[in-house]
Amino acid sequence: MERSVNPPKVIAEPDLFRVKNPDSDQIQITWVGHSTFLIQMDGFNILTDPIFNDRSSPFSFGGVKRLVPPGLRFEDLPPIHVVLISHNHYDHLDEHTIKRLGGKPKYLIPLGLARWFMKPVHVDPPEAVMVRRDTNSRQSIASHWGTFKLSDEPLGEPVLYLEKALREAGVDRKDFIIMKFGETLLFR
Repeated sequence: MERSVNPPKVIAEPDLFRVKNPDSDQIQITWVGHSTFLIQMDGFNILTDPIFNDRSSPFSFGGVKRLVPPGLRFEDLPPIHVVLISHNHYDHLDEHTIKRLGGKPKYLIPLGLARWFMKPVHVDPPEAVMVRRDTNSRQSIASHWGTFKLSDEPLGEPVLYLEKALREAGVDRKDFIIMKFGETLLFR
């Protein structure tokens, strides 16, 4: 029987003015959902693991349905200069979105894109906290939660699990951000 853990209120109204007019002196990050972020810096617009499709699937009629709409509509994206792809799972490399982006952006894709199911390319919250420590990150952002139901855990559990892992590791909650869909943050 599935535990009932409801996701927190995680949707923000996107700041379209800021997305269209980023401050060139800052790094600006907007969470679209799952592992899709719009990163704007030094006049470049970078999109990570873009998936704007309603399903995580190679087919429009099947696969895992999106539970939360993209935090930023595809039509509201600024011109994209670079697309970063982390790996080839359907929830990270969406053929429909790539076709919509077309050939204008530069695509950065790892070699050996065909890696085994989940484990080598995903980490759980305690591992994410360890990665943060091992890379000496000053600021981290949670991702890969709340957009698609891809596992047996309740939708709100990853956030609670991350908060528990942060407490256990003695990491200040403000050093590992949990963004709202559509939220834009500025960093110097």
